[in-house]
Amino acid sequence: MDYRVKNSSPEDLLAHYGVRGMKWGERKSNRKQMRALNKASRKSDREERNRQIDAARGRLHSGELSRDYTVAKTEYKVQRHVVGRREAGKVLRDKQEKLDAEYNMSKQAKHGAETTAAVLGTVGGVVLGTAAAAILTRR
Repeated sequence: MDYRVKNSSPEDLLAHYGVRGMKWGERKSNRKQMRALNKASRKSDREERNRQIDAARGRLHSGELSRDYTVAKTEYKVQRHVVGRREAGKVLRDKQEKLDAEYNMSKQAKHGAETTAAVLGTVGGVVLGTAAAAILTRR
């Protein structure tokens, strides 16, 4: 079989003259600009996440969420006779889910140092427990 293209001109052929591995139509300057934009975007996202974590920690430590939940429980006791147990339960579940979500958000690590401290605290507890068990079994 003959795979040659008949009657072809040099303009009909597709050729790529560029840097090996470089995406077609992409320039190095564009890549640098996009990298800088992505870095700035990641930084702003990280700062926003840290603000949300700090706000959740503040609400948790101030007792605001537990007060809201306590009020919701007392309202449930009153409302279950008025609107019914099911409808009153929905409001109480919503408050519980909000409390759980804020608690989980407040427990997230903001940066590597907090993650490292949490891991070392856990590992340290396991090591101390193992060492104490080993000492007790020797006796």
